[in-house]
Amino acid sequence: MTVISMRQITPKIGKTELVTNRVRSMAGIVARAGARVRIGNVVGGEGAGSLHMYAAWENFESLSSGTVKIAADPARQKLLHERELNPAGEMIGPEVYRTVYGDLAPDYPVVMQREYSVPRENLGEALAILPDIEKLGKDHDYKLAAAVPVIADDLGRMVVLYYYKTLEELGIAIDQIGMSEEFQKIVLKANTLGTLTKSRVVCII
Repeated sequence: MTVISMRQITPKIGKTELVTNRVRSMAGIVARAGARVRIGNVVGGEGAGSLHMYAAWENFESLSSGTVKIAADPARQKLLHERELNPAGEMIGPEVYRTVYGDLAPDYPVVMQREYSVPRENLGEALAILPDIEKLGKDHDYKLAAAVPVIADDLGRMVVLYYYKTLEELGIAIDQIGMSEEFQKIVLKANTLGTLTKSRVVCII
């Protein structure tokens, strides 16, 4: 299991460079507290144009102790003061997730994220479908993982993460796997367990 805290920042028009610089500064602060940090640009789908900052922690204890360190870091205090004086975007989070299938793939910078509304009593059956999806993609270079929220505004979700090396490989996989009859049969089964509500593509920067 990996614990992930996620922040989403949507820049105001004309403030993208400033927001990106601030997110990079915050990423450094979080990394000093012990997390593995990645910044992503949402290039399509829900939240397009926003930035995501992901911090991966070994467990909830390391997340909690890291949060204390982050709050005490003078660089964070300075960053918050700058944001108060010159707001540049809207931030949501941090929200906290835990992996329930597979793990994060830091060597794969393109991520298709698909969010499902899944009743908790159906989560086990939904996760049991993922190995079948992995088998369909055995000839493709990608990684598959799933996470569920622990501290967030909507806990009845499961996020399935498809990791690729390039956008081109993502497109090929959608054509050859996502449009296949076998995959569509899996989709029909999944629809009896939950509802696909959001989808986005994130490119790590």
